[in-house]
Amino acid sequence: GFEWEAIDECREKLNKDVRVVKQRGRIYFNIDWDQFPKVQQMRSIDHIFIVADNGTLSFTKDKESDLQCIRSYNLNIFSNSDDRWKKTLEAWKCATDFKGKLYPTIEEYSAAKEQNLIVKAEMLKLRNKEQEEKDPFDWDVSEMKEEKGKKRGQDPSQSKESDILKYRVTCERSGKHVVESKDVAGVIGEVLQDKFHWLVDLSTYHLEIVCKLID
Repeated sequence: GFEWEAIDECREKLNKDVRVVKQRGRIYFNIDWDQFPKVQQMRSIDHIFIVADNGTLSFTKDKESDLQCIRSYNLNIFSNSDDRWKKTLEAWKCATDFKGKLYPTIEEYSAAKEQNLIVKAEMLKLRNKEQEEKDPFDWDVSEMKEEKGKKRGQDPSQSKESDILKYRVTCERSGKHVVESKDVAGVIGEVLQDKFHWLVDLSTYHLEIVCKLID
């Protein structure tokens, strides 16, 4: 119900003539890149998304066919719209101050993946050891609250130049679909990994790509 308030603030801070498209719970608008800091200062907006693509798909109500439709659509985007995706990624990099590698080589990806597996194995071993040593009746309320309210992902601005981008794909659906959100996310994630050689990380990612599937 606050969409009009956001539109008013958008025109006040950016440009009174900026074209804004309103949908339930969100607004869309195009701006020049140098205006992005003003968007970050807007108080009527909770979340900011950089929209990479907006399209229409024809589903058949068959799960496998619909997943293949999503796969083909995304393959087509990356084969024909390199400039658009490069512009989107560069915008995200500037907005978040990510210092790592957006376009790693397959060799860099393989080395980073191996190192990532070693680190995760060590962390899991350490966590299991801590759990074994901890008294099961010694509950720390502050730890429970911290775990419950843990922020998703990691701060991209804290990355190093040698870091390869870590990502996850999230699918949010509204309406009726035969495909499940996790399957859609998996299909898009595979296409992205084949294209960019990024590291999949569902918890400590730098970049979250959100697919909104609306019936």
